[in-house]
Amino acid sequence: MSANGGTSTIDSASVRYHGLDALRAWAMSMGIVLHAAWIMIPGEAGAPMTDASASSVPEFICLAIHTFRMQLFFALAGLFACLLLRKRGPRKFAINRTQRIVLPLVVFWLILCPIMVWQYNAAGLASGAIQGDQSAWELTVDYFANINISNVMLLHLWFLYYLCW
Repeated sequence: MSANGGTSTIDSASVRYHGLDALRAWAMSMGIVLHAAWIMIPGEAGAPMTDASASSVPEFICLAIHTFRMQLFFALAGLFACLLLRKRGPRKFAINRTQRIVLPLVVFWLILCPIMVWQYNAAGLASGAIQGDQSAWELTVDYFANINISNVMLLHLWFLYYLCW
């Protein structure tokens, strides 16, 4: 009973689900483990340049984490988005998603994509995975000179693109 004699109800849109927040944080932190293991995988499945002590154990770790992590992350993101939509309404929800997903996608793509394309080219040239007489910088400039909607690489920002949808 509340102070005014009526029964108290809790608005389900304003409840904070700390356990689900923790689960989301854990799923995101598994990405660190996954990417740390990725550089230890030998061959084509691994990074452009792998560690000399690469083995199949990290490959198993990556596979195990990949089987559930992103599905879990997107299911939780959908649940939290639904709760946010119910709490704030469509207009404020759209503004929030634009500020927290679309804007970071655009800004960080402009910053990170040139750096990461260059890094992949440099590692590929150093490991022999990329053959040719162009430098990593020249390969990167060529990529951006010929970029169009069909060959845009979102790299590690791909998940923000999917969250937009």
